[in-house]
Amino acid sequence: MQNMEMFRVNVNLSVCLALIACWQSQSHGDTLPAASDRPAIEVPHFPDRAHAVVWRNWQLVQPARIAKVLGTDVEQVTTLAMCTSNPRVQKWLGDSLAYLFREVPGLGGVFTITASENLTNCACHGAHANCPRCKHRTDTEIIAEVNTVIAEGVHRGNPNARVLVWDWGWKGHGDAPDIIERLPDSVWLMSVSEWAKQIQRGGVKTQVGEYSIFHVVYTAPVQMGPANLLYPQPTGFAATMVGIPSDDLKGWRGPYPAEVFADQFEKVATGGVAGLVELEKAAEKTPAPLRQGADSELRVARAAQLHFASVANQARFVMARDALLSGQLPAAQQQQTHRRMAALLDQEIGLAGELYRIAQRDARIGYEAANHYFYVPLDLVEKVINCEHIRATL
Repeated sequence: MQNMEMFRVNVNLSVCLALIACWQSQSHGDTLPAASDRPAIEVPHFPDRAHAVVWRNWQLVQPARIAKVLGTDVEQVTTLAMCTSNPRVQKWLGDSLAYLFREVPGLGGVFTITASENLTNCACHGAHANCPRCKHRTDTEIIAEVNTVIAEGVHRGNPNARVLVWDWGWKGHGDAPDIIERLPDSVWLMSVSEWAKQIQRGGVKTQVGEYSIFHVVYTAPVQMGPANLLYPQPTGFAATMVGIPSDDLKGWRGPYPAEVFADQFEKVATGGVAGLVELEKAAEKTPAPLRQGADSELRVARAAQLHFASVANQARFVMARDALLSGQLPAAQQQQTHRRMAALLDQEIGLAGELYRIAQRDARIGYEAANHYFYVPLDLVEKVINCEHIRATL
């Protein structure tokens, strides 16, 4: 066990949802809450019953309820994290997953990260020697076991669901054949494959951290896209990890010069337009029973392209703004920069409007498993107002 400021279960999102479903059943019986009269989601990826549990009934679970399920006291729940070497915790975890995958058969599976930043088991940070249950066990045993428990629970609820097990962080990012050997045959192993790979993008030579977009994916406005606001004056805020990007272009771009950063995202966005044309053709030729799914994928692809285009726009807006505020531009160049900023604002208004229409139709847009909603449709309305206000004051 390891001390925590507050109780949380962090094996992965799907496990968290499973535990919520289990807690719901403790107080509401075995019947999932009913959805409202409004359609839950118009695509098969999120069945209505899943929508009912996750989207309409997400709640913080009271420590007393957790203590009751685990057969312990509130103090233990609020001051300590659950140890996955505890048979009661294993049963709770497995039963919760079995419950969720039985009640929501449309779920495709789970994806586990068991040695990352968040506390998922006593060995995830190599501190299992501090746990009275785990101190005589190896990290190999603990990590393999928790993944086995997850897989057993998922497949008890739905034998056809997939369990993807990622080896990120195992053995301090080293080789972990001993853990792999202990995994059940029913899981899919995903391994970090690009670590230390030498790459060159936009003329810039770098070395991959975990994956090829490692340098920018955490801080750039990729997650928020057109929902990220623009600012006529520097905010001084630093971009947060997979959070709010603000106007921190220096933090967004990693090792890339600002113009190269913007150019690279523009290339991705332009390529995305060509891809959308082909995807639209494919959707039009899709048989009627599968057309809804094809249209669903097309919406996601369109949203992604809008995000990439917006990152390029935002980077260029910050560059133009800062150049203008430097006071070093001649009068003619100042006017040109004003026009450039106005054009970028107009483009962002267009992107936000298009994304708004997509997000209204598809509740997945703007949602991310670890952080929930980066934006909802009303945030895109705010972005339009934000751009119109700045444009009026240029």
